[in-house]
Amino acid sequence: MALMLSRFHTYSTNSTTGSSPDSIATAGKPWGSALRGLMLAAVVIVEGVACLSQPASADDHPCSGTATQRLAELGVDKANVKKMRIDGRYQSRGEGSRLVGYDAWVELGSCSQGQLVVAMSRQCRPTTEYTTGSCEVAGVEGQC
Repeated sequence: MALMLSRFHTYSTNSTTGSSPDSIATAGKPWGSALRGLMLAAVVIVEGVACLSQPASADDHPCSGTATQRLAELGVDKANVKKMRIDGRYQSRGEGSRLVGYDAWVELGSCSQGQLVVAMSRQCRPTTEYTTGSCEVAGVEGQC
């Protein structure tokens, strides 16, 4: 079974007939392999854009510096921060939704259950802080 390279993809040949399954399916259709190649390229581009649009970690998020600064202002020691995740906060409108801000969810070593949340605007300005579960941080109210 030999491998043949087309300009856009690799396929195997049929060992009994010597022809490729692709050439039989697209016989008389010269645009067949080109169309498959364009579709593959489109999928690769879309997946690449999707990967690039999502921050790899909270450190890569545009609001991470603001969240870290706010934690320092609240007196949270960096060594107490186990993990921070920043999520978009959306408001539903009719059939769609729109981004209204971001929430930094912070797991603290001093909190066995719950997290500290720093809510921020779309421009990364802190708007409020609260804790969840049994997590307690001095000067921050818990959310019911």
